[in-house]
Amino acid sequence: MGLNNHYMISPKFKKLPIWDKVFLITIAAGYISGGVSFGSVYLLHIMLAISLFVLLIRPAKYKIGYWDYKIAIYLLWVLYNFFTLLWSWELNYSINTFIIISIGSFVLYLTMVMSSDCNHIVPLFNLLAFVFLIEIAIACIEIITTFRWPFEVGYNNRFAATFIPTGFRGNPNNLTTVLLMAAPFVLSLKYKWKYLIILLILIIVFFAQSRGNLIVLSGYLFYYFLVNQNTVKKIKIVITSVISSLIIFVVSPDFGSLIAKRITASFIIFKNYVFGSVGADNSISNRLLLTEESIKLFQQNPLGIGIGASKKVFEENGFSILSIHNFFIEMLVESGMISLFLFVLMLAIIINSLLSKERMYHRKFNRSMNVLMVETLVITIPAIVSISTGYYFIPLYIVLGLGIGLTNIKNWSQPITYSYKEHKN
Repeated sequence: MGLNNHYMISPKFKKLPIWDKVFLITIAAGYISGGVSFGSVYLLHIMLAISLFVLLIRPAKYKIGYWDYKIAIYLLWVLYNFFTLLWSWELNYSINTFIIISIGSFVLYLTMVMSSDCNHIVPLFNLLAFVFLIEIAIACIEIITTFRWPFEVGYNNRFAATFIPTGFRGNPNNLTTVLLMAAPFVLSLKYKWKYLIILLILIIVFFAQSRGNLIVLSGYLFYYFLVNQNTVKKIKIVITSVISSLIIFVVSPDFGSLIAKRITASFIIFKNYVFGSVGADNSISNRLLLTEESIKLFQQNPLGIGIGASKKVFEENGFSILSIHNFFIEMLVESGMISLFLFVLMLAIIINSLLSKERMYHRKFNRSMNVLMVETLVITIPAIVSISTGYYFIPLYIVLGLGIGLTNIKNWSQPITYSYKEHKN
C-alpha cells in the first residue's frame, strides 16, 4: 500500500537552487565514476572541484547539521588508513589509494548532506535512478552487440571482445554489484514496470558471469518471495524469473547446459571459496591463491602493509590477477585488523540505527526507507566480495552516505513525495 497523496508534495529537481543541483550531479558522477572521462580527467573530478568551490563560498548552508558516532568511526577508519602510509611497502600505490579514499569520502559527505534533508531525498533518488537505468540500457546493448561503453581513456578492457556487459565500470563484477545494491529499491517501486527492471538485472548478472553475485541476487529474490505477503507479487517475481530464463535461452541456444553449468559452478565456487579448496576454475583458483598469500602477509604484518600496496606485492610475485577481489581481505592485509574492525563496526551501527524503533516509526517514509537501506547494506556485504577493489568503488561510499544520512533525517515538518511502496513487516 503506497502512501496517501495528501501526505506529500514533490520537490522537483529543476526547482532546486543551482548549488543543490551541483551537489546532486556530483553524487551521480560518483555513481558513474570512470564511466564518463575526458582523457585522464573524470566528470567526477570536475564536479568535485565545483562542489568544493561551493562549500568554500557557502560553508554554513551545506555543513552537516549533526554529529554522531557513525561519522566518528568512519573518520577513524579514514585516519587509520592514512597512517598506514607511514609503514607502506609501496608508498606511491598507497598515496594513490588514499587520494581515492579522500574522493570517496567527499562523495560520502555530499550524500550525507543531501539525504539527511527532506527537500533533497527525492531529487537525489530520482537522479540516481536515471543514471542507473541508463547503465542497464548500456549493459543490455553490450550483451547483444559488440558495442562497449568507452570506459576511461587508456583502460585495457579485457572484456571488449566478448559479450560480457561492463556498463560504466569496465568490469562485470563491479557492474553487477551496483545492480544488486539497487535491487531492494527497484522491487519497492510502485510502478508495474519494476518487474521489467528486475528481469533485465537477472539477465545482465547471468551474462556478466559474476557467479558470486548471481548467488546473492538469487538469495535476495528468494527472500523477497518468502517475506512478501502479497500472492500476486510472489507470482510476478516467479514469472519474471521464468521469462528471464526464456530470454537467455533465445540469446544462447545452448541455454540448457549453459544455465546448468553456470548455476552449478556458482555453488561449487562458493563452497571452494569458503572451504579453501582450489579447483580447476582459473578465476577462483587465482583468487584463492591471492587470499592465501594475503593471509600470510597479514600474519606477518598485523598492522597491514599499507593501503594499495598489495597490488605491488602480487605484481612482483608474478600473479596474473593483482586485485584481491574481496574487500574484507583487502582491508585485512593492507590496513590490518584495526581497519577491518572499524569498517565492520560502522556497518553494524548504521544497520542498528536504521532498525531503531524511534526512527522506524517516526514517519512512514522513514520506516520504509530504513528497511530498504538495511536490505541494501545486507546485500552489499557479500556483494563487495566480488568487486576488484573496494577502495576505488565509489558507489560503496554513496551507500554508506545514504545509510548515515537517513538515520539523521531532518525537516520532518515538511511533506515529501515518496515513490516507493510502504514496506510491511
